[in-house]
Amino acid sequence: MRTNSDVLGKFYDRYTGTDNEIKRTVYSRRINQAPIFIVASSRMLALFLGRLAIIDFLISITPGMNLLIRFLYGNATLIHKSPEDTKVVACKEDAFDLDVVFDLVVVGSGPGGSVAALRAAELGKKVLVIESGKSFSPSSIEHHSLAQTRLQFRNGGINFIWGVKPIMFAEGMTLGGGSEVNSGLYHRLEGAHRSQILKALRTSEAEWAELEVLVENELSVQLSPSGNKPDYGLVLGAEIYGLQSKEIPRWRKYGAVEQHQGMQVTYINKASRVGTQVLVNSVVQRLIPKEEYIEVNYLNSSGRQVIRGKEVILAAGTIETPRILNRSRITKIDFCLNLHPMLRAVAAQDKVINNGDLFPSWQAWTNDLKFKFGYSVSTFPYLSATLLSLGENRDFHNEKLAQLAAYFSSFVLEDSVLKLKRVGGILIPIINWGKADKKLINDASNQLYALLQAGKATEIWPQKGTSPVTTVHLFGSIPINASKVIDSFGRLRKDPRIRISDGSLMPYAPWGNPQGPIMVLCELMAKRCNKK
Repeated sequence: MRTNSDVLGKFYDRYTGTDNEIKRTVYSRRINQAPIFIVASSRMLALFLGRLAIIDFLISITPGMNLLIRFLYGNATLIHKSPEDTKVVACKEDAFDLDVVFDLVVVGSGPGGSVAALRAAELGKKVLVIESGKSFSPSSIEHHSLAQTRLQFRNGGINFIWGVKPIMFAEGMTLGGGSEVNSGLYHRLEGAHRSQILKALRTSEAEWAELEVLVENELSVQLSPSGNKPDYGLVLGAEIYGLQSKEIPRWRKYGAVEQHQGMQVTYINKASRVGTQVLVNSVVQRLIPKEEYIEVNYLNSSGRQVIRGKEVILAAGTIETPRILNRSRITKIDFCLNLHPMLRAVAAQDKVINNGDLFPSWQAWTNDLKFKFGYSVSTFPYLSATLLSLGENRDFHNEKLAQLAAYFSSFVLEDSVLKLKRVGGILIPIINWGKADKKLINDASNQLYALLQAGKATEIWPQKGTSPVTTVHLFGSIPINASKVIDSFGRLRKDPRIRISDGSLMPYAPWGNPQGPIMVLCELMAKRCNKK
């Protein structure tokens, strides 16, 4: 019997033609995780959509409404086509003696926090890692699934950078952070990007290369034994156009069972074996510096709690780390921000290419490293949702989806201004698009279209215009040797007992996936600070 009277749930039922209480509830909760403006607008639209065709048409031609409509439709399609979540149980949360003063409290368990925790614990320090997300056993949640999006991403992956052309972004929020939810693609710094970043960090090529090897060994970075080079689409198009392309190594162990090497099974595992403790499902609210220690105020299922540390490392992510500083009133400023904008496309081939979770680790890029191209998540539910976001209203069955793959193009921003703007005491990400970057959006989209067309695509979406802009690569909100908030060791100038160790420190946009270079950077900072 229908028991949910929520307006979003009713819309979900009308749109999908179903009466599934579990999925209806998942849909409503997912939309309600969006920013309040999106939630309010979505609820208003949901009252009218799907009732009369003329009403739907009038709403769709209203300026600004089309993107929001596709947001509602796309999420409904994603949930409708995804299998119902199996019961995933979070790992048991450990109990702690709140009277202990730790030598070091690390806020965030992603790559930056895990590196810092391990290197401090190896020196014999009593370390506590606090993670805002929950802990799940590795491989207990299917990669690229709705369950993963719901359980291991901040706000279900629905976050926005506001501007004339808004950017939707996703951040991991689970033990291990983004390392547990990404595809494990590993890029070294390349070309001019490498020399520029090493110069800003005041490090030598030899020192950086040594730390790269250290990180690569810790993560078991390697190529797939099978290779699996695609003979269609992006790779074929890149060969025809003379672009560079190759298989990108991953954080993987290959054997009878392929194992993703995220932080849980690498750095955190090693840190735990030398005494590091981990507190999950606990959201840090603020830091209060005292004379002998720093109070870390956090909120979890037991209510408001306090842990004390002689030192604190903030590794909560490019946006959350500045927000903690702001909530703590340690800073009262706007922060900068940087990212890789991503454009999406879906292409059809004249043969079956997709078994339901296609994600080859092959990528291509222009010779000047200006544009990068690769495969995107291509599970059937996500493909269906992506097609809707690109303007395709036809509902394809799995037989047709098996001939499709999703792709991305990305680039480094040139003249746009991004800020974490302090509005009413809260930091809001905002972008003011520059003229050159607006052109780069069109160029990146057009080049991807040309590559896919050369790769024998029979149909390509979007069929006009460009896709919405998204990103999963955020960095540079407190760039080292550029920000006045920190010194060259990443320590706060106001209180050097507090240090930063995450993507916030990246001084310039790296080429390719930034997570590898961010880990090498955090290893460098740990080496410098521990030596000092």
